[in-house]
Amino acid sequence: MAKDDLPKNADVERELLRFLRLRQRPVEPLEVYEALADKFKLTQQQMSIKRNDTHESLWHNRVQAAREHLARPGFMHRQPYGQWSLTKKGCEYVDRAEKVGWENRRTATLDDLDF
Repeated sequence: MAKDDLPKNADVERELLRFLRLRQRPVEPLEVYEALADKFKLTQQQMSIKRNDTHESLWHNRVQAAREHLARPGFMHRQPYGQWSLTKKGCEYVDRAEKVGWENRRTATLDDLDF
């Protein structure tokens, strides 16, 4: 099974934002991995794909990369370790994206989204 069988990074980022916004509390990574896998209807086989360079799950790595990508512009907190949550900026971003439509999120600048 190829890594292309997993959801695209942008889709993982979107669903990670939405999931954390709905939770409104810090969430452990394992809960996120499982919830997003359910959302994307991943099979056990898809979730068991390993990275070529390590024995780490490619799915876990994809979700972790989405988290890192969202933390850089300040949408997610970096601390405490093992607890994932949105910042106020992240919550506002999700609320605005839900309002204008997620498909417009990629083409709109942050200024267009009232930040």
